[in-house]
Amino acid sequence: DFANKDALAAIAVTLEKAQVPHVRLQADEEHSAWMITYQDGTQAERRIGIELASQPEYKRYRVLAKQIARFNHGPFTITKNEHKEVRADWRELLAHVKTEGKRDVNVQRYKGLGEMNAEQLADTTMNPEKRTMLRVRLEDIVETDLIFTTLMGEDVESRRKFIEDNALDVKNLDV
Repeated sequence: DFANKDALAAIAVTLEKAQVPHVRLQADEEHSAWMITYQDGTQAERRIGIELASQPEYKRYRVLAKQIARFNHGPFTITKNEHKEVRADWRELLAHVKTEGKRDVNVQRYKGLGEMNAEQLADTTMNPEKRTMLRVRLEDIVETDLIFTTLMGEDVESRRKFIEDNALDVKNLDV
């Protein structure tokens, strides 16, 4: 309930205890409510308010959060084969999951096809079962030029804004 200042103040205190930087409770005049602002890891300002709560993804995550709430308290015991490890809280658990997720995985990124060797090209781009071919029509050139200029051009701010505006709509991200 974003009209309840005390409830949001309690969330702000929780964020501050979790060492989230620059947490502030402030009025959301547009919605006659309250919101919390903070800085994320990229120093961008983020908002927790009515606009966030109205997003379909947020509503889906709230349902999931309720389903796992009884398990979301430390300490967490991680069992792999016969080996057990304990993590005190969810932050430690998340760090462990990220570390384990990267183990034995080699992610390579290429700016262009010229950086790939013949075997890599054969496994990806040249393999008809793995590649995706898209047809570009002349009518698409104006929009395509705008997208390329935004994503590959010199203007960092427009690229950042594009990413922030579209990040939640991504369905299949290749990293």
